[in-house]
Amino acid sequence: MVWSVPLAASSTASAATNSNIQWFQFQGKLATFTVDGPNLDKGISFNAPSCSGIAEVVASAAPTQKVYTCTPAVTGPMTVAVVGDGVVLRSMTVTLAVPTGAQLLRDFMRDFVKQQQEASEHDAWFRREVQIGIDAADAGAVVPAEEVEAEAQAWRAETRRKMAGASLKFFHNKDEFSL
Repeated sequence: MVWSVPLAASSTASAATNSNIQWFQFQGKLATFTVDGPNLDKGISFNAPSCSGIAEVVASAAPTQKVYTCTPAVTGPMTVAVVGDGVVLRSMTVTLAVPTGAQLLRDFMRDFVKQQQEASEHDAWFRREVQIGIDAADAGAVVPAEEVEAEAQAWRAETRRKMAGASLKFFHNKDEFSL
């Protein structure tokens, strides 16, 4: 869904005039707002009180477009505004619809498929790593248990040495305890 609404003209030199705001809805997850027009490099900002995490997407070299994203905290009407030099240049209300059952099912299936793909990729990686270990053991490239234990003992001794001068303090119900 794309909404395009002309921005109101402003008396400030840095204002965007003859511009549009376009709004792309992503089923209540991430909304993208595109502001098109001249002079957008001159103190223009985006305001959406019902949206968290407002961020400008990669700044364009051309001063004719700015793209903002945010996560809507509400469904239903949401007011957004383009502000220049502290003056609201254009304010509009967009409606974020409550997702339908079909949209919820589609999102669930997309997430499920993604989780299955990630699990499959992890399983394949794990199997490759195990096979590398099996092949190394079959080729005799193993570390004797005595050498592993000696390294672990040295590591434990070093850790104890570092901790010898340290103390541990913790608090519980306003009481201080030291170890």
